Amino acid sequence: MDQPIIGITTEPNLVSHVLAIFTVLQQEHGMETLTENSPDVRALIEKLRITPVQAVLFSIVLNIQNDHSVSVGDIAKSIKAPSLMIVQYQAEIDSLVEKRLFRVYQGYPGRAAPAVGEGSLKTYRVPKNIIDAISHNEEWSPPSHTDLRFEDFFGILDNLFEQKIDNTISIDTLKFEISHLMRENPHLEFVEKVEGFGLSDDDLLVFLIFCNQAVDSDQKISFHMISSIYTRSRAMRMWREIVNENSTLQKLSLIESANNDGLGDDRFFTLTRKIKDDLLGDIVPKNPLGKKPKGWLSYKDIKAKELIYNEAEGERLSKLQKLLDKEQFQNVISRLESSNMRLGFACLFSGCPGTGKTESVLQIARCTQRDIFKVDISETKTKWFGESEKRIKEVFDRYRGLINSARKNQENIPILFFNEADGVFSKRQIIGGERTGP
Repeated sequence: MDQPIIGITTEPNLVSHVLAIFTVLQQEHGMETLTENSPDVRALIEKLRITPVQAVLFSIVLNIQNDHSVSVGDIAKSIKAPSLMIVQYQAEIDSLVEKRLFRVYQGYPGRAAPAVGEGSLKTYRVPKNIIDAISHNEEWSPPSHTDLRFEDFFGILDNLFEQKIDNTISIDTLKFEISHLMRENPHLEFVEKVEGFGLSDDDLLVFLIFCNQAVDSDQKISFHMISSIYTRSRAMRMWREIVNENSTLQKLSLIESANNDGLGDDRFFTLTRKIKDDLLGDIVPKNPLGKKPKGWLSYKDIKAKELIYNEAEGERLSKLQKLLDKEQFQNVISRLESSNMRLGFACLFSGCPGTGKTESVLQIARCTQRDIFKVDISETKTKWFGESEKRIKEVFDRYRGLINSARKNQENIPILFFNEADGVFSKRQIIGGERTGP
């Protein structure tokens, strides 16, 4: 029996249709020779949900892109046609970008020395996920992110920034995707207010970097973060504007020095308190992928341990655990609220190292099905005057967001756990023989 010849396929797939379209174009030198009556064009129309002209343009770009993006001139040259013939189809090219079948770039990414004027030239490329789809003969449609919740909006935004940091998308694709994400979610008050600022594309992108970071565990922005999105030279120019307080974001009072209530430090900047409260409000840790703030511990991940207490300690811990049971806790909150008292309560565990303070907290959390937001006190201490107090305030602001989210989703309110809590409070000092301080 004859062995099959490797590389030859008898059943047409999308790749063979793309090759067939490009072959016809090279032989007949005219896009008008291919219409929806062509079986190859029709196959792409059905699988990718595009027009006949878009099917032809898609086939050309995919055939000639190799290791770089291609321009309108490159498309025309590949089929020996005048550039103006392709220019007349610019709306179709833009539609392919809108449908995520093309990614758009400024110039040719990766070239060490672009030609004069090349930086403003738009080039295009079929992304890898599309190539994978047609290689498997799969239908493809652009992802929809309409009617998102506030938290999910930031989850998508965070994912886009991570793709840019990993260099899987270009800065132009990032801007396009963010613009599209905002257009798909006009119902969000955040989107409405941000669009009202009238920011340029670059100012909007930088502002969203600040916003994205503000809903994560660290709210400060450094030069490194800007340079992970932009080229180093572009990032330096933008950072210099911020440091010199010439940025539009500062003129609109959207960002400020992260240490403006103590010693100035132009290494870090953050959203102003007013903008945080007005735009982000009670936003909680984002990410539909399960990303939680630093120090987050799910009760499901806590292993059961048997702890031994003396009679008095055991009785007090048992009472505390009962108070934290969902139904009993709600009763306590209702009573506090009816008495106009501050909601919730604090417990102080004291004792020598190794006596089980931390483990007791973990086991109570596990038994009452409450997640833990653990704060490392050492990370809140800083040499900058007023900065430690500011970080502690941010912890409590963060925790309020977690509480509001838990209530909204009818979940148990998490436990805020300060390890080595005495580091939060000011130490008493002896001045002239008298004790001062709390």
